[in-house]
Amino acid sequence: MEAVELRALAPRDLERIREVDRSEHVRLQYVCRDGALREEVVDWDVPRWPEHGPDDFSVRGLVERWTPLLSEGGTLLGAIAGDTIIGFAILRPDLSPGVAELVALYIDQGARRRGIAGALTDEVERLARLDGAELLYVSATPSESAVGFYLSRGFRIARRVHAELAAQEPEDIQMEKTLSNHFWDKRADRYDAKLHKGPNYAARLERAAAVFRKTDSILDVGCATGEITLDLAPHAEEILGIDHSSNMVTVANARARERNVGNARFEQMEPDDPRLAEGAFNVVTAYSVIHLLDDVPATLARLRDLLVPGGHLITETPCLGDWNFFWRALVRLAMLVGAAPPVVCLRVAELESMIENAGFEVLESKVHNPKSKQHCILARNR
Repeated sequence: MEAVELRALAPRDLERIREVDRSEHVRLQYVCRDGALREEVVDWDVPRWPEHGPDDFSVRGLVERWTPLLSEGGTLLGAIAGDTIIGFAILRPDLSPGVAELVALYIDQGARRRGIAGALTDEVERLARLDGAELLYVSATPSESAVGFYLSRGFRIARRVHAELAAQEPEDIQMEKTLSNHFWDKRADRYDAKLHKGPNYAARLERAAAVFRKTDSILDVGCATGEITLDLAPHAEEILGIDHSSNMVTVANARARERNVGNARFEQMEPDDPRLAEGAFNVVTAYSVIHLLDDVPATLARLRDLLVPGGHLITETPCLGDWNFFWRALVRLAMLVGAAPPVVCLRVAELESMIENAGFEVLESKVHNPKSKQHCILARNR
């Protein structure tokens, strides 16, 4: 395999995009309805770029569209193999205040699935962060390959759609990603440096193992660096850990390889990711994560959908609403200074009600370790 070099290219190199064969056959695409992705079976071909013509996606049309963008501070990144461009990305650093745009990302048909798209995206994110962007926006082609790639890289449906881009490509999926200088990514390398695997930790694993069966498929939501996930893996057939933080997931996958845990894998995704099929899991675990959710009831309802009938939900949550005023004030102060992420101050009764309203039967609700103050709930999908 020929070595691939990533480097910034000059605006005049836009003419060389003709070297990239963008063609593919699309059998599945996404549409966005009511803020959610829906799959549609299709059958269409994406051809190579024509040299000229009325199509905005001719080589000439794209050069005319993108040249002004590059002259105004944009960046053209190329993936070069030998003397040939086999992929490229274009970054616009100032779509709006604090928001950069991934304008284009194309990989040659013969160079796909080699990590080139990921490497180009990583470099785009790095440059965007250097320019002070907090969000990376993309108007994504609706094909399964494009949207699936962006989802795997931590992009989500845009909360604030850019009206002009959406009008230009109404069938595109408008997506965004919080760039990796956020709270959890910065802490991934040292996240569990002080983790003590003592009696209380062992008891946590034993409680979960008592619910698991060796044939079960497990989803661990908010897996962080994967320590608990990997320790639960021997008790199930397979376990998938998911987390919002790309750096956490990178650490977790490295640990799985180091420890040769073959039935555990980790992905950067949210529970509402369409790649998670309904009824796909026997047990969902959520350790120290529910109080960090933007929408607790909606997420609990989604977790129920992901479970088989009779499947179990295992949660451990610091119910800060029941803590004394001093501790709640301390948590709020920590959030203000950036030492803690945004949290929801739930009460135990409130959390139990949310779980029941999502379609679960609460089987057990108690604090097993008073020192940690984590409230443990075992529930079953009704």
